[in-house]
Amino acid sequence: MDRVKAALFIDFDNVFLSLKKDYSDAVAKRFANPSRWLPWLERGEHANEREAFRGERSMLIRRCYGSPDLMRPFRAYFTRLGFQVVDCPPLTKSGKNSADIVMTLDIADTIEHTTRFDES
Repeated sequence: MDRVKAALFIDFDNVFLSLKKDYSDAVAKRFANPSRWLPWLERGEHANEREAFRGERSMLIRRCYGSPDLMRPFRAYFTRLGFQVVDCPPLTKSGKNSADIVMTLDIADTIEHTTRFDES
């Protein structure tokens, strides 16, 4: 079977802060270096027997959305692996940013793209 054409969109703040809260700072920092998990995802090793496709993926779009301050120490890890980093500065005192809406619009654009993605 051919490789699956995929698009990957990551809300960095959401994932990083959740991992830090629920597990540890060390686990969050492991996520913040995608060279540790992206090859595993591309090879389809995350899939289980119930998933229709467990083969390899070509990540044609790689985008990571997050607060510039929170991402600063990790930004280069993402850009080295071909991620477009989309800065979403905090809009509120609690740190809430616009990543959700920006991601949603980008995903909608991807769905309508002339390249037909198998996964996003």
